[in-house]
Amino acid sequence: MERPTRTTSRSQAAAARPERIRIRYAGEVAEVGTHLLRSAVLAGVLNAVLDEKVNVVNAPAMAAARGLTVEEETRKREHGFPNTLEVSVVSKQAGDPGFVVEGTVMFDGSPRVLAIDGISLESQLQGTILYLRNHDEPGVIGQVGNTLGRLSVNIATFALGRREATRGAEAVSLVCVDGPVQGSILDEIRKIKAITEARLIKLGI
Repeated sequence: MERPTRTTSRSQAAAARPERIRIRYAGEVAEVGTHLLRSAVLAGVLNAVLDEKVNVVNAPAMAAARGLTVEEETRKREHGFPNTLEVSVVSKQAGDPGFVVEGTVMFDGSPRVLAIDGISLESQLQGTILYLRNHDEPGVIGQVGNTLGRLSVNIATFALGRREATRGAEAVSLVCVDGPVQGSILDEIRKIKAITEARLIKLGI
């Protein structure tokens, strides 16, 4: 797999300082060595919660110094992709269920999300992304689109997944938008009744 620095997106979506990280490798990447990917994951997570700069060289030492537990395992290839990487992050916060994201790198080198907390969806990873959790109710997509339009924010792609095909089920969205946007848009998005969580993820901006 390539572009390991994209792991920062996983930590931007997580809510609290991590205590334990589990990394699961599948496919060819599990066969050729995982040291660099492990360091890239740690750097991405730590950069989101620390003021000091963390890179793939010092990430293992920084994680160890902070008592961060890192677990690694390999599994069989899934989803029809040659390589996948799953990262689980659990914090010290009481009652925190953790955050799990699975992704891959496409043949053209572009990174993709394949699942979030066990909910399947496929989305590119670049630019500014609006990360949403919501109850699956009629009209939510339209309300999000109308709200962003009113704020002059243009949607590039809209990826949606839900845990089950029933009304009110837990759903996740990754909405890629054009150009940098202000964090204040989240105040308006959170006014939508079905929305339970809204965050901005900024990559390479």
